Amino acid sequence: MPWRGAPQALAHRILEESGYLDLFCLRPRLDLPSLLRRFGLEWHRREFDRLSGALVRLDDGSYHVFTNSRDSWTRQRFTAGHELAHYLMHRHLGTILCCRRNADRGIERAANVFARELLMPEEVVRFLWDRGYYAPETIGRILGVSAQAAAIRLEEVMLGQSQIDWN
Repeated sequence: MPWRGAPQALAHRILEESGYLDLFCLRPRLDLPSLLRRFGLEWHRREFDRLSGALVRLDDGSYHVFTNSRDSWTRQRFTAGHELAHYLMHRHLGTILCCRRNADRGIERAANVFARELLMPEEVVRFLWDRGYYAPETIGRILGVSAQAAAIRLEEVMLGQSQIDWN
């Protein structure tokens, strides 16, 4: 049954259940490949021309996350988190879920919010900030996200606002 609550709450629940929120001070970067495997998802990196990622259900019922190997490693991590959101919240909508121009923007936005919360939880961003990590480049390296994503998340967490819509 798909998750019906806020994507932030789902990401937080997964981080709690995985034990990450108890151990992030020792290892702040989320082990995303292991988390995907925990949900039975295989992560594949392939070259695509106009696609960042997709969630695909095969005939045997297994689900697979695909990310574009041409994208940066940090972009692929965000995309894989985004596709995990589709698996948890939207897999009932079809056998292939990928972002297209005519895609439901609400669904895509929810998946982006989930990925943001999963890879850059507020508790972890505050933890790093409190220990003197202020540069988005440094926080991005620590968490395995882009400097741009880290800067936006820092703005949200530390100032309580953002200029971005995450879609």
